[in-house]
Amino acid sequence: MSYAERAEELRFCAACLAEPSAEALTGLDAAAAWQPWLGSAARQLLQSGLDAWRGEHTRLFVVPALAPPFASAFREGAIDGASAGEAKEFYATLGLAPRDGLPADYLGSLLECEAYLLETASAQDADAFHRAYLADWLERFVGRLFEHSSLEFYRGLGERLLLLHDAGERESAARTL
Repeated sequence: MSYAERAEELRFCAACLAEPSAEALTGLDAAAAWQPWLGSAARQLLQSGLDAWRGEHTRLFVVPALAPPFASAFREGAIDGASAGEAKEFYATLGLAPRDGLPADYLGSLLECEAYLLETASAQDADAFHRAYLADWLERFVGRLFEHSSLEFYRGLGERLLLLHDAGERESAARTL
């Protein structure tokens, strides 16, 4: 997978974490054309409807969340902890800022930052960012998705995140040989 393709995948995964909307629901068919894992998950969401998708999103990601998408929740046991402050400081070095209303260690923002680094810096910088801000808790987050999600969409997202994580680890290891 090229760096541009990996960046696009990271951004798509970040978008999948956002609050479900009518526009996202209607766009699932188009997304499934270039995201094969989304095919049957999109059909399930279309059959279940927007309210069911929003309910699952809230149950998984909104406090008290079953799968909180925040580094500090896994590292420190609380949301908006030291991990959020560290991410915010890092974003500032790039001239970036976290999304309004979200702690800086929100998984969607971290994935977008990794994509940004792949596009504007180097793969080594993106790898270092991944190791510093994602590698130690991403698998536990995905484990929670697998355990608690009743929708194929979020389980598929978890699988995609693990594939991207594993691919990044392999590419990083290959560059150090």
